[in-house]
Amino acid sequence: MCGRFGLTAPRHLAEGGLLDALRLDEVGPAVPATLAPRYNVAPSTDVLVALAHRRDGMVRRRLDLARWGLIPGDAPDARIGARLCNARGERVARTPAFASAWRRGRRCLILADLFYEWQHTSDGRAPASASKGGRSARVPWAFAMADDAPFALGGLWESWRDPADPTAPPLVSCTVLTTAPNPLVAEVHDRMPVIIPASAYDAWLSRETPLADAQALVAPYPAMLMRRWRVSSRVNDPRHDDPGVVAPLLEDRPA
Repeated sequence: MCGRFGLTAPRHLAEGGLLDALRLDEVGPAVPATLAPRYNVAPSTDVLVALAHRRDGMVRRRLDLARWGLIPGDAPDARIGARLCNARGERVARTPAFASAWRRGRRCLILADLFYEWQHTSDGRAPASASKGGRSARVPWAFAMADDAPFALGGLWESWRDPADPTAPPLVSCTVLTTAPNPLVAEVHDRMPVIIPASAYDAWLSRETPLADAQALVAPYPAMLMRRWRVSSRVNDPRHDDPGVVAPLLEDRPA
């Protein structure tokens, strides 16, 4: 799964050419003029996404904010989104909560520059101080591109209207697709988020792309292009959203 990620250097989206590669038509009014760094993005918060939507009979690409945790269009309330922050990529076409968005080509790109996974381990296999007294531990690791460039997670999006308040504006939400891990991630976790290469942004966002071609992009990202490092358990608490969350954790050393 992917339970946390970050966008720690949002200025690199433009400086590194990612925004140009998205070929955007517009920026949503909710997107701030200056993006603040995010070190510990958690479900149920707003995330930066690129999506294609139809307006006045035309499909336009938009940079927008979406709530992380997909709310199906027919959901009676928004609470279900808390359970739908991830979608297994190999099952997305058959999972009721996600099938409609997948079938209609409501794919999005969720912008990030790192993500976290937790390693379940115990004494004898754990890194230093990972567990005590034989108890199992969840050891957090951060993953990023080898050159620390920003990247785009493959996701789905939906637009939901509150049936209890028909006058309320629609709420855009999203989910992160997951896939089998590459060798770098596999040593830590049995799933990883789908990362869409820049060369496939057009295909991923276009509603004209055959679903079989989109499905082929739901694959592990090459391990040789990534790096990882241990971080502290501060990442476990989403209230911690500062540079210390991503700092490499130094192993305990003998006195």
